[in-house]
Amino acid sequence: MLEAKLVSEPLLLEFGNTRWKLARVTDQETLEFLGVGSELEPLIALIQSISAPYVAVANVAKPEHVQRLHDACKGRAEVQEAVVESGYDITLCYQDPSRLGVDRWLTLLAVRPAKESVAIIDAGTAVTLDVLSADGEHLGGWIAPGFRLMQEALIQKSSRLRINDEAPVGLIGKGTEAAIHLGCQASLQGFAAEAVLAAKESLQEYPDRVIITGGDGKLINKKALPHVPEGVVEERPHLVLEGLAQWIKHRRSA
Repeated sequence: MLEAKLVSEPLLLEFGNTRWKLARVTDQETLEFLGVGSELEPLIALIQSISAPYVAVANVAKPEHVQRLHDACKGRAEVQEAVVESGYDITLCYQDPSRLGVDRWLTLLAVRPAKESVAIIDAGTAVTLDVLSADGEHLGGWIAPGFRLMQEALIQKSSRLRINDEAPVGLIGKGTEAAIHLGCQASLQGFAAEAVLAAKESLQEYPDRVIITGGDGKLINKKALPHVPEGVVEERPHLVLEGLAQWIKHRRSA
């Protein structure tokens, strides 16, 4: 737990499906991580130990989490929740922008300043693809069960199966738990490989950048993605928080 701390910049909070991440942008415009966890009460205590002007929130979890945060921060800091909006030099392909997940939208905001064509592969609870052209057109994407969900779907159908959180050695499992782990990891790898090819088809050329983010991005073998030129693949595990920082920057300059 942090001691009482005064910061001049807003706090950035990502509420994911399984955990939260709290950070701030330093004077050097880099992310400084303040905490990560899964329980709400330690997060509330952490935020209350920091004096900040406001808290910017990206929430894909329960709406009541944000309400609880509002209550806890009352009189201390303003809580501002990011919502999907048109603009920001991005043309969304969704007729109803509110149907696009705020986490996916924020990853678009994070990469847009580079003015490059990008394929974003976000390996979290769900694994998603989003394709953005160099002129800011969102061409759409994919959504599939993430690595953990794939494993859970298997074990829910049989009392004999279970998940082993330790990564097995080798490419072929020599036990059921290892086989499940490696099989689901192969499915994740296949998603990423096909996502690159789909992005190439949509853009009519390979994207300038393939960005892999999310907690399970480390399970994707970047060197095994098909025909991707060297230097194109980049791992940025906290892209949603980067996008949240861009959202705040836009709001402050508006």
